[in-house]
Amino acid sequence: MSISKFTSTALAAGIVAGAAMFSVGAHAAGVAKFSGATAFSINQARALALLCNNASGLADIYKNNNNSTNNLGNVFTVKCSVDFQNGGGADEARINVAGGSFSAVLNRTGNDGALPVPLLSAALCVGQGTTVNVGAGTGPLSWINNATIRLFHCPAAAAVVPDTTDGGVLDVEGSVFTANGLFTPSQVNPATDYLPSGFLQAFGFPLSRDLYNAMQAHQVAKGRLPANCATLNVVAGIDTYTATGSTLPECQPNITKASITSMAVSGNNDVKRAGANHFIGGTIAAKNDLAANQAISPDMPLNSRFVLCRRVATSGTQASAQLFFLWAPTASGELGGLLTPVGTAGSGTTNLGATFRVVSNSGTSDVRNCLNSVAAGTNYSGGVVSMENNPLGGADTYRIPKINGAFIADGVANSAQTAEAIAGRYDFVYEAIKYCPAGVCPALLDAIDTVLPPGSSTPGLYLKTEAAFTRGGKGTSPLRAKQ
Repeated sequence: MSISKFTSTALAAGIVAGAAMFSVGAHAAGVAKFSGATAFSINQARALALLCNNASGLADIYKNNNNSTNNLGNVFTVKCSVDFQNGGGADEARINVAGGSFSAVLNRTGNDGALPVPLLSAALCVGQGTTVNVGAGTGPLSWINNATIRLFHCPAAAAVVPDTTDGGVLDVEGSVFTANGLFTPSQVNPATDYLPSGFLQAFGFPLSRDLYNAMQAHQVAKGRLPANCATLNVVAGIDTYTATGSTLPECQPNITKASITSMAVSGNNDVKRAGANHFIGGTIAAKNDLAANQAISPDMPLNSRFVLCRRVATSGTQASAQLFFLWAPTASGELGGLLTPVGTAGSGTTNLGATFRVVSNSGTSDVRNCLNSVAAGTNYSGGVVSMENNPLGGADTYRIPKINGAFIADGVANSAQTAEAIAGRYDFVYEAIKYCPAGVCPALLDAIDTVLPPGSSTPGLYLKTEAAFTRGGKGTSPLRAKQ
């Protein structure tokens, strides 16, 4: 989580590695190209499909990650049989969100150091003869009906046409990345180029399942959670509390902002030396703070390692985490107070002794894998993700706790996970920003921003028109009531 300079060349090299064999595609008329925040990709696809259907067209969505029906992956294209409504003559939108929010700036055509990223051509997908209609969408893609909106898996590498992009959406304004030390192209004018979008996004700090359950059992034993959140078994005078694993708000264990900050800040400290045991009252010398006649299940051995699963420096999720937990870059200047993040700006792993590890991940899916894959009973993990990543109803095993007593996860599958944020009771929330050079957005980007009706956003995202509280278009400003 270093805030040292991170060059656009290094970012682009990682993104295009899999597509280096292909020539750079010319900017085609009628084709829009966007990069940027992962969290908004499904919203973008849904908005594009609606803009196509509104124009009486058929929307075909092509993706190259796999033939699943519930996710788009990082690279996808929406092709309309007519021009998109209010899209400035575009009938195809190619999107790559592999680099995170700031890729919208670093990949933009004409900016210093901009290098092409893999993009899918709808025509080439069809022309390869290997593209498969996977049927109606499920989960977050359930709006894909396989009639007016169709979903295709395009596995052919020859359908990838690397190119630079037209901008895109960021989780927070780009000046936050610049203030955190990232290379910023000279063409960027922060006073004009970062415009508020119509969306807000909630974030959470999910935990690996074993850590979540250990905390749940511990907090029942300490009387901080209701008794029905664990089962009690008394053997030989020992009261053992076994977590039910319930994900409902009343049973979600609480994690403090101070604890998360202590894990996320650079350098070592007593919390990191205690490792995962810190979250159940443990220290470097004691595995927990329970009475002698109390135990929890799952048990946690003394000096269990905690793994912090974070994103790379170009990620808006990472920028949001640094704003919320480390006051970076908000508390800069003469008064100071900001904290430096732990870990590497690019992908990589850092160990601080035997009880703490931080893994910097390039994408949200990598963080989810980090949260899911920690070996049961040996390591325990946590990390920031957008609340679009509801683990329930799918294969993900991580779970989402409260932060400072406030919950955001509804604890059921297919939930919006936004009600508490909309009401202002949960404030780990930031407003999405459009990168529009010279203050002029591509027509299709503006159309995407305004077409979705209330209640139709993907989980974790909601419209400003639905919100009671906002940050006024500035990630560095406190959440407050709308005027």
